[in-house]
Formats: sequence, structure tokens, C-alpha cells
Amino acid sequence: MKINWKCIGQSVGKFFQRRSPEILTGLGIAGMGLSVIFAVKATPKAIKALDDGQEKHKPIEVVKKTWKYYVPTTVSFLTSGACIIFSSNVHLRRNAALAAAYSVTEAALQDYRSAARDMLGEKKESLLEEKSLKKSIENNPPTPQNTFIIKSEDTLVYDPWSGRYFSYDIDLLKAAIEDLSYQLRDEEFVTLNEFYDKIHQDRTYAGEILGWNAAKGPIRPVFTSTLLDHKTPCLAIGFSRDPTEIFR
Repeated sequence: MKINWKCIGQSVGKFFQRRSPEILTGLGIAGMGLSVIFAVKATPKAIKALDDGQEKHKPIEVVKKTWKYYVPTTVSFLTSGACIIFSSNVHLRRNAALAAAYSVTEAALQDYRSAARDMLGEKKESLLEEKSLKKSIENNPPTPQNTFIIKSEDTLVYDPWSGRYFSYDIDLLKAAIEDLSYQLRDEEFVTLNEFYDKIHQDRTYAGEILGWNAAKGPIRPVFTSTLLDHKTPCLAIGFSRDPTEIFR
């Protein structure tokens, strides 16, 4: 059986290309550890080189007599630092590419929504959004891990942006969204976490990045009511404009 070395080489090359940040970071960490080991081993030799009967040595004399013992330490340290820097650069390039792809996807989604609005009208577009939220609930049913019940008499609410279920007073929820709309009118942007603050929910990492820019116009709430397991009423939160990356 003939071994296809070219195919194997391409597979190995693609693996290293895909995993280059992790590999470079691992090499950088390992190199830092080696630097410490080299330094520990070099120190006794440096001390012995300085043990020439003199009580004191000038700094320049110390360097002249001991520098060669610390060459492996220096090389290892500089190489490790270069690996970590290159790893960071790869991450930055990939994040930039992801941001560009996200921007294209967001633009395509907005174009799709605009076309749907023109073809279907606002009423049918709202029905489409409601169906989308219901589908999100079906794909992420409530579990003990993602459900937070505060008061049993409150309405069960589903937040598609965090995948959480929680109980909340419907009137207070409407007031929070209305207050968010007023805040967006007066400020440059509002974050999703600011909305979570208004409804007393824990902040999320995504909530600090996602939000709404005032320049893109106002937002309005989109509520979708459904029954979980055909018996438990649930209200899903949605917005006329999806929160996007506000700092991009």
C-alpha cells in the first residue's frame, strides 16, 4: 500500500494552522517554565564565576563574568514571548474576520427583514417574528438550570438572548421595555445588560457587548405567548430590532 505523504502533510499543515493559537500559547507557557529552570541552573555557575576573592564587583564586571550562563534563559524567554505575541496576533486576525462575517450576516438579515416587510406587510411580519420566537422556545425548553421562579403568581417569561426562563410581572416588564425605549432616545446606545438590570436579572457577557444604537432608530417590544407542554403559559420577549454588537 502506497502512503500518500502529500495528503498526510496537507492534513498535518491544516491541523497546525487551525490550532496555531493554542499551540503557540502552549509553547510560550512551556518556554517560560524552561526559562525559570535555565535561570535556576545558571545561578550557581554565575556565583562560582564571581567567587574570585573580590568582596565587591561592579555591575559591568558582573555582567561580563556571568552573561554567558544566562544565554539559554534569555533565548528561551524571548522565544516564549514571541510565541505568545504571535498567538495573540492570530486571535486578533480571526476575531476581525469573524466581525466582518458577522457584519455581512447582520446586513443580510436586515435586508431580509426589510424585504419581508415589503412583501408581507407589518402584520404578517409580526406573525413571522412570533413564529420564530415560538420555535426558539421549542428548541430550548425550560429546565431547572435555566428557569428562575421568583413569585408563582407572576408570568413565566422566556429570554431568547440568554436562553433563560424567569417569572415576572407582565406590567413591570412592559414598563421596563418602555423605559428602555426612552433611554435609547436620550442616549447614544443602551446595552442588553441595562435591560437585564431593569428586570432584575443577572448580567451576561454577551449582554455587555450586544445592544441598540440610537442612530438606527427606535425599538419596540414583540411579545409572543405560547403554552409549554400545552398547559403552562409562557411569554417570550422579542424586539423589533435585534440587539447587535454596539461597539463595532
